[in-house]
Amino acid sequence: MMKMNRKLLGAVALFAMFSAFEANAQSNLNVTATVLEGCVIDSPAIINMPFGSLDPATVADTVVTADFDFHCTAGTTVDVELGTGNNAPPATYLANRVMAGAGTNTLAYRLETTGGLDWGTLADTASVAMTAQGWSIVDTATIQGRITQLNVQAAAADTTYFDTVLITLTL
Repeated sequence: MMKMNRKLLGAVALFAMFSAFEANAQSNLNVTATVLEGCVIDSPAIINMPFGSLDPATVADTVVTADFDFHCTAGTTVDVELGTGNNAPPATYLANRVMAGAGTNTLAYRLETTGGLDWGTLADTASVAMTAQGWSIVDTATIQGRITQLNVQAAAADTTYFDTVLITLTL
């Protein structure tokens, strides 16, 4: 019986030694990642902003909107920039852009924020800064177009007034 007790005590001591050793053995696992800033445009390649038919005798200021949709990495500051358009306006139009018609016909218009502030200038330096909400949420920049009554009254009758403005996202 004594031998059995010694063996049993030896086994218990050996088990206790390994248990203590395993309980005190530790290591750290450092887990890291980098999330990159990036954006994807959700809007189609061509966004339309039709002003429709404008009658100089009865028209007031005409305002229309178009939405530019995108999503980016959460918290990314994004500048939504609008170019001057294909028909860069003369300095006399100030912040106006110009749609070209047949021959030399032109129709001035403005692009604004929904608050009515100019969006872009002749030098194409004004932009709208937004903070992205994240990949699962689509961010929308609403672009407001305005043709004033005076712009319509100064334009020649024409059915082909047209301009293309480049929209750029800058991180």
